[in-house]
Amino acid sequence: MKKGFTLIEMLAVITIIGIIGTIAFITVDKSIKDSKNKLYDAQVQSIYDGAEAWVYDNINIVNNKEFYCIKLSELQDKGYVEKDLINPKDDVKFDPNLFVKITDTIYGYDYSIDETEGC
Repeated sequence: MKKGFTLIEMLAVITIIGIIGTIAFITVDKSIKDSKNKLYDAQVQSIYDGAEAWVYDNINIVNNKEFYCIKLSELQDKGYVEKDLINPKDDVKFDPNLFVKITDTIYGYDYSIDETEGC
């Protein structure tokens, strides 16, 4: 009797390892994407929080207006938002020319990011 593995046994082992590797890759990739999305949401929330702090310090500017736009760079320069916020989706800093749109609603102010020039 010869010692060793047959070709069928080797192919079966390679196939099983391939399947396990594929499942692991898909799981890790999904986990990384979910983490980036959660970090992006946290970064955007940080921008909204900075805009909210700015509104409460400058309520006379936004009072009685349907909406008001402020540049991210202005929020950063005045210390309401970190200067080095990086968008985790593309690993690039958020554009300082990005606008935060502050909308007056019945329930208070609503904040959104507006990438159009001039808001």
